[in-house]
Amino acid sequence: MGAWTEPTTGDESAIARAVRLAQREHTTEDVDWVCSVFLKWVRAEGSAPFERCAHLPTTTAQLRLAMRDRELVKAARQIEASSSWEGSHLLAEELDTYLTRGGWLSWRDSDTLPQGASELRQALHRALRHSEGKPLGAKQLQRLVGHVWSAKCP
Repeated sequence: MGAWTEPTTGDESAIARAVRLAQREHTTEDVDWVCSVFLKWVRAEGSAPFERCAHLPTTTAQLRLAMRDRELVKAARQIEASSSWEGSHLLAEELDTYLTRGGWLSWRDSDTLPQGASELRQALHRALRHSEGKPLGAKQLQRLVGHVWSAKCP
């Protein structure tokens, strides 16, 4: 079985929509999306798992990676860069700093960071919690979140 990749519906990923729905912060488009998923599931007469109809991860490991990637995108959006490679390197440096000299060692068992933590640190913390503190290099980060900076190009 290949690695799971998160399909998107327009500009929105299935995981982003599911999270908003679960947090009751959904839009009318999110409700329309979940209705269309239920329709696909009903038409399949239950032969296709609901998660597949929704393009959601089907295993715990896939869900953890999807949530990690979602948080990495949030972190990447906090970093100004002129290219995806520069942004990926800057994000890798921030991640490494947080892991080795930042608060990760003190707060790794905490769901939240102390008040006043930057959005970047909060996103890095959540990403690391989903990946059990495993570091990522610039090359892997570029593959995962490089689109954040590429989209800023004219």
